[in-house]
Amino acid sequence: MKPSLTFFGPCVFLLGAGVGHAESSPEEITFQSCRVCHGAAAGETGIPAIEGRAYDDLLASLMSLGGTTDKSTIMHRFSAGQSREELEALSRYISDLDGPNK
Repeated sequence: MKPSLTFFGPCVFLLGAGVGHAESSPEEITFQSCRVCHGAAAGETGIPAIEGRAYDDLLASLMSLGGTTDKSTIMHRFSAGQSREELEALSRYISDLDGPNK
């Protein structure tokens, strides 16, 4: 039986999508994890939406979380594992996004 183009079509599409992803910035890739909890609908869960939030607010929050002794939250573990430069770049990326905080 001869394979059809329909079968191969999605495979080519997925391979093409992977190439674009490789060009993503580290901040964009990290934000994809952040948006799982902090996406636009986050306010409904009590977790703050962060897209478009002010750079200074984001950076201050991330820096303070990294310095806490409460190791029970994912945010502490994430922030403590990042350099100040990485947190600055991520805060800048998120603050530039359109979102509920703009």
